[in-house]
Amino acid sequence: MTRTCRLCTLAIAILILTACTSPTPPDTCTISVHTISAKRFYEEALETVRQQQPDAFLVAISVDFRSVADDRPLKLTYHFESPSTPTRSYRVQFTDGHDPGFSITTHPIDEYIPIAEQDWRVDSPEALAIAHDRVGCQFFAKWRSENTRLTLQRKYATRDVARGLNPVEWIIVYDSIVTKAMLEVSVDALSGEITHVSRSEP
Repeated sequence: MTRTCRLCTLAIAILILTACTSPTPPDTCTISVHTISAKRFYEEALETVRQQQPDAFLVAISVDFRSVADDRPLKLTYHFESPSTPTRSYRVQFTDGHDPGFSITTHPIDEYIPIAEQDWRVDSPEALAIAHDRVGCQFFAKWRSENTRLTLQRKYATRDVARGLNPVEWIIVYDSIVTKAMLEVSVDALSGEITHVSRSEP
């Protein structure tokens, strides 16, 4: 074997060894999730509650999300308070976008900061896409979260009125009932930026 052939053989062996030991790029997560548009049904929810309580204002929205393969119904709930009825809360709930249900609950007197529609330019499907694409998909693929939801709320607890008009954010939660694993992602409802991520895994 000539010196040139030996060098060629050595070069090929190095290339094969390098290819075998190079790290494999991580698989792209392809689990798709879906939810209901909170913007789409907001006007109907507001009209429904104000037929019962004209001065009601929005304080929170909660909405389920699921993997595309999951056919369980999705619930979308709007939470309202009223300055003239400080011990009552009002809820308007849609199931898969149909048949809004109305309910009233009672509670001790509390103060709430209204959430106007211009406070949340980012809709629920957009917030979910932001969280899912960044961190949620891998978590969902690993733990198969059964209890999943988004909540629109002020950044601080509603009782903390002294802080003023705090930013509104979407809280996206992936929660595995079986394994107790949980991922929580906060998305600013105006800018769409992720502001906080916390997770708990067994």
